[in-house]
Amino acid sequence: MRHIRILLLIVIQFSLIHLTDNHLIAQPVISGYKNLPAEPPELDQSAVPWLPFEENWNTGLFETNQWDTEGNGNWRIAGQVGNAAPSAEFFYSPAMTDYHLALTSRLLNATNLSDGDIYLAFDLKLSSLNPTGTESLKVQISSDTGWITRYAFENQNNINWTSYKLKISGYTIGKIFRVRFLTEGQNSLNIYNWMLDNIRIFRICAAPLNLEANINFPILNEVRITWDPPDGGAGFSGWVGWDSGINDDALGLVGGGTFSYATRFTPAQLVNMEFESLTKIRFFPYAGASFEMKVWTGNNAAQLVLNQVVPDPVIGVWNEVVLQSPVLITAQEELWFGFTVSHEDGFNPAGIDSGPAITGFGDMISLDGVVWESISIEYGLNYNWNLQGYIEMIGNNNPLKPQNNTAKKQGNHLSADKTVINQNRTLFNYDVYKNDVLLGSTSDTSFIDTAYVFMEESCYKVQAVYSDCMSDFTEPDCVLIVSGLPENIVQCYPVPAHEQLSITLESDLSSLSILDFNSIPVFERKNLQKGTLTVNTAEFRNGLYLIRAFDSSGKPYHAKFIIQH
Repeated sequence: MRHIRILLLIVIQFSLIHLTDNHLIAQPVISGYKNLPAEPPELDQSAVPWLPFEENWNTGLFETNQWDTEGNGNWRIAGQVGNAAPSAEFFYSPAMTDYHLALTSRLLNATNLSDGDIYLAFDLKLSSLNPTGTESLKVQISSDTGWITRYAFENQNNINWTSYKLKISGYTIGKIFRVRFLTEGQNSLNIYNWMLDNIRIFRICAAPLNLEANINFPILNEVRITWDPPDGGAGFSGWVGWDSGINDDALGLVGGGTFSYATRFTPAQLVNMEFESLTKIRFFPYAGASFEMKVWTGNNAAQLVLNQVVPDPVIGVWNEVVLQSPVLITAQEELWFGFTVSHEDGFNPAGIDSGPAITGFGDMISLDGVVWESISIEYGLNYNWNLQGYIEMIGNNNPLKPQNNTAKKQGNHLSADKTVINQNRTLFNYDVYKNDVLLGSTSDTSFIDTAYVFMEESCYKVQAVYSDCMSDFTEPDCVLIVSGLPENIVQCYPVPAHEQLSITLESDLSSLSILDFNSIPVFERKNLQKGTLTVNTAEFRNGLYLIRAFDSSGKPYHAKFIIQH
């Protein structure tokens, strides 16, 4: 049951005026295209190695795995240094200016893969002599039209050996591809070297999450196994935003008028959401106004990609609106979403949290639809807009069906609801194992073991089965259920109980506990003597409960009762 707290909100009216021409300039992740190395007119795919691919430079040669290097020996093998030695090194000498020099892999083959995700992992070290930020190393993946920059490093500071893992599925699944590490800059003398080691390209088929095994209460000789769907195979899915989820106040313009407010995400923040889509937005309209939901992309919200009127938002609560056209996330450009509102004097339509502001991200405003500013920087308003977007994968197995543009009431305080995972790959079913033996398969996220034997510990684990791969197992969860020996040792009344329950004990007990239907203790006592125990059950929720008790020798006893208020 969802509990909604009704809070008394004090509305403070702020005057938002354009005080200065200075505004935040968003810095996009560097990306670019270069010509691909030439390929044979007719490629013999059988000659192209399948994944996984690994390179630790242990032969001391680029030629072993057919790496291509550019430059006058700047790319070389560092035989005595690495993580561990040897490693590949881009060295400052001979000195290069206005340079673009790549270390490029051979062709790699993922045409046999359709499920899971492909990752590029590597270890990186930078020794920077002059931290100008003008020298960079770009991690790039080949595409049909050129090279796509997946990540970029700059010589702002030294980087000690650090491991990185980038998801590259969208560029590689079902394709033949290359990866390369491109060094660029104004003058190579600004650095000492870039170093690369332990390069791996591999596939992961995501495993189920959060496995739990519990008594299938009130059936004491059954075990219910539950788990959450995988999320690694489909990337990130869920709500994103910078606010706290609790509306604290609201903002509007003195004298009324029109303004836009939005929340912002950079390409680096969108890396784990690439090729997924923004499908829903929720917001908190605090006062009557016209609300136009908008989504922008690019630096400084340059490109408007969605404009959708919300005709009848429910004032004073969270509203959830489905986008008429989902917006694809590329992680190559910024994502902004929010609203343009027009309101009368005395109304403050845009809900905010209590802060502090996530400056430049959760607090962006535009008074003219062109120039964007941070309300915390420009106006001293240390808050975030109550704006959140839902990111999910849309694929053949999960077609998004357009819905009516209606606002769904959700209350002032957002609940911590579970993230909904939508698979873009073919997840056929789950295999459930008991003590390393296949117990059964299901397409659901729960399974009941009806053959449990009392006093026998059973350990359960689950594996996801895709069309062309199987995931790793979940962490196991084990259950030991003791049988209910003579029930008449512990008796209770009345049943159903209301305000209190009387428990009659026919002998002394070392402990007694009451468990709710989730097997969570709600009452516990130690060292009980024969007689009657009275328990206040006024605060117990309606439902079925289990009494579990042990005598001094460790023998278990149990009884069941119902609470009905």
